[in-house]
Amino acid sequence: MGRWRDGGDGDRSGDGGRGVCPRRWDGALEPDALRSALVWFGAPDGAHGIDDDGRGGISDPIGEERRERVSGRPIIIGVAGGTGSGKTTVAMRILERVGAEHVAYIPHDAYYRDLSHLPPEERTQVNFDHPDSLETELLIEHLRRLRAGEPVEIPVYDFTTHTRTDRTRRVDPAPVILVEGILVFVEPALREMFDVKLFVDTDADIRLIRRLQRDVQERGRTFESVIEQYLRTVRPMHLEFVEPSKRYADVIIPEGGFNEVAIEMVAARIRGLLDQGTLSRQEET
Repeated sequence: MGRWRDGGDGDRSGDGGRGVCPRRWDGALEPDALRSALVWFGAPDGAHGIDDDGRGGISDPIGEERRERVSGRPIIIGVAGGTGSGKTTVAMRILERVGAEHVAYIPHDAYYRDLSHLPPEERTQVNFDHPDSLETELLIEHLRRLRAGEPVEIPVYDFTTHTRTDRTRRVDPAPVILVEGILVFVEPALREMFDVKLFVDTDADIRLIRRLQRDVQERGRTFESVIEQYLRTVRPMHLEFVEPSKRYADVIIPEGGFNEVAIEMVAARIRGLLDQGTLSRQEET
């Protein structure tokens, strides 16, 4: 297993320039393996990119400035990516490795708007891949309350009937708040709440196959209806909203939940903050 150490000059993968990497990961992987493991974009805290010094070092996803910003309060992490990219798997792997007792997990798709006022045949024609289909303002309010140390009751959505159920799921405050969804980087008000932004990047053909399997097996859809929806709304909305939002990511993780190296490095930094006592269940006032 590798470790983080103080670093020197590093390549800015975002703009090709040279910059200072405050901390780097020294592991057993060769530089080429690291390049395929994850891509680091220039982040506000100066975490710039994979070093080309032959030692395979990469910059710390949670640098000193960001560590100071989250000191004494929960850290909010956003995980975005296209449908079927593996973002839920990445979020679950991080949760498992950090420890469920330390993490509050919230999926953005729990906040789909209730369509019970529409006839069933009209519900299927709604564009569920457009930002307007989600009650993002409620999610933002819930994140503010969690950051203040208050529990929240998040909606439980029925994807078969496209309605909200009468039930809710209680989410208690935790040092780490993990939010996952295809559109979590699109709305500026939500995007600005994230201390760390991860984007899971997977080829379109793999994403389509996964979407087919999920919707047919888990959501009671037909093969034909999934393909029709993909061509009508999923792919166009991905190109209009999801793919452009990748530029806001601090870290891009290729290959989704199979990228053990990237997942472990992110989880290791979060565990480090927990071990140092940097994170709290509520924001200091």
